[in-house]
Amino acid sequence: MREDKKLIYFLVALIIFLSVILLIKIKKEPKYDPKVYEDIYNEYEDIFGKENNKNKTDENNTNTTFAGTTQSNMKQGNVIGKIIIPKIEISYPIIKETTTEYLKVAPTKYCGPEVNEIRKFSYSRA
Repeated sequence: MREDKKLIYFLVALIIFLSVILLIKIKKEPKYDPKVYEDIYNEYEDIFGKENNKNKTDENNTNTTFAGTTQSNMKQGNVIGKIIIPKIEISYPIIKETTTEYLKVAPTKYCGPEVNEIRKFSYSRA
């Protein structure tokens, strides 16, 4: 009976030890590709510059704001704009194409015309 308790304690200790190792491994691995993250945010800073959200956002504005770029300052890169949510003090780039890796880093444009492009719209009456 005493040896059964030792075996049970050993197995419980082994399971706890393996769980801790697994949790540490999961926490260490990034959820996204660091190179993709660095490329996107470097391009974002090149286009929009480094800014302090507290100083740049309108204190009265509590809605989500989209600030698009113009064709003159937009590079042929992946960042097409930025989204600012002043209430929770965040600012993210908007990425031109939608891929799994880009979605792990920032919001992306899913469909529709390019920035500053005229949308073609039509309807018919029945």
